[in-house]
Amino acid sequence: MFEDRKIEVEGVSREYRIYVPEGEGPFGIIFGFHGYGDNKDLMPLYTQFQEISEVDRYLLVYPQGLPVGEKNGWDLQHVEGNRDLFLFDTLLTNLEAEFSIDVDRVHAMGMSNGGYFCHILVSQRSDKISSVVSHSGGIGIFKSQPLNAIRKIGVLIIHGEKDEVVAVGKARHMKEILESEGHPVEYKELPGHGHTWAIKKGINEVIRKFFRAKNETGPDA
Repeated sequence: MFEDRKIEVEGVSREYRIYVPEGEGPFGIIFGFHGYGDNKDLMPLYTQFQEISEVDRYLLVYPQGLPVGEKNGWDLQHVEGNRDLFLFDTLLTNLEAEFSIDVDRVHAMGMSNGGYFCHILVSQRSDKISSVVSHSGGIGIFKSQPLNAIRKIGVLIIHGEKDEVVAVGKARHMKEILESEGHPVEYKELPGHGHTWAIKKGINEVIRKFFRAKNETGPDA
């Protein structure tokens, strides 16, 4: 079942939505970071990860972004003092205190703006996360500075060939940068697809298999 929650982070009230599968833990965690102008309520609807949560025993955690310009999104400009990294840290600490968590099965996925943010997690929180999925995102600030991750965690890049919001060339460049820094990358380019979550093309099963593989082999495989 879904539950809406609030949590205080650095003196600011932040919101998130959580799905807890039936039964007892230990649970893995999948963090879902929405796109620009999107929110914690819509992302569960278009990603539809509840069945995977039940079968594979994951908590689904959808944080809510704060205003960036005119719409809600994630801080993509900073690695130091990043309010959304602080949110991730606080959520993970609180969830580990509340639930039995398998710390080797903590993953993140992001759509568009959230996909960009996942690379900040790769850079700054590779010691706390096993892998990330960037769907329709890009490399952002790491075009001009190295990620310098502590661990070389796996990244799955998903991008539509016909994406008119974030050009596919940015995903291709992102793949090159990550590989140049030693991260294992899986790249899936979707012919004819635009800037939407590719659920009708079976992308959830692709993500599920990616997470399962990282659970079995570890972050560096």
